[in-house]
Amino acid sequence: MYKTELHIHTKESSRCSRVSVEDIVKLYKEKDYKTIVITDHYYEKYFNSLGFNNWDEAINYLLNGYNDAKSIGDKIGVNVLLGIEISLKETSSDYLIYGITKKLLLDNPYLYNYSLKDLYKFCKTNNLLLIQAHPFRNSSIILAKKDEVDGLEVYNASDNESKNKSAYSYAKENNLIMTSGSDVHYSSDTGKAGIVTDNEIKTYNDLLYALNNNLYAIIKN
Repeated sequence: MYKTELHIHTKESSRCSRVSVEDIVKLYKEKDYKTIVITDHYYEKYFNSLGFNNWDEAINYLLNGYNDAKSIGDKIGVNVLLGIEISLKETSSDYLIYGITKKLLLDNPYLYNYSLKDLYKFCKTNNLLLIQAHPFRNSSIILAKKDEVDGLEVYNASDNESKNKSAYSYAKENNLIMTSGSDVHYSSDTGKAGIVTDNEIKTYNDLLYALNNNLYAIIKN
């Protein structure tokens, strides 16, 4: 059985995180995870605060955490995949995008200005997965309609049991993909969630295949 973590923020790229990629990768190696997905934050105020002169510089900074994690992972045997957690101006809600690439980020600036429908269309066009993160965390979050996302994060290790149960029920009722993530900001957050599969997830296509075909089980704390 192979464990995969789907929700991590790094100190190198997310200002809310207090754990370095070196610690993250080593901790997940110790906890027998074979694959991790780096999902650093992507939102307007974040990019504005960086003060870079152009979009390329901003994206290169955003990818610092992923690039460093991948370099370490390649050395110690942990697969590291790229994702983002995007906050849209339209909804003030958060969405995990899996399968995003540096080229797509560079060629399509300011994705946070998209409507949710347009973001979903963008994801579909580019074979990306769009998952609403912690959909019941607070009252300001707008729950996505079933035709606006591919799935929901039904277990977030930072949320309480009732909120996770609500997410699970909504995803089940609407036949949406269900994911689980530790939502790492501190070293103590690592290894509390994710998915487990019979086959190792080495690439995004492996992850996409497992999630689309329900070839996984959810890890809870």
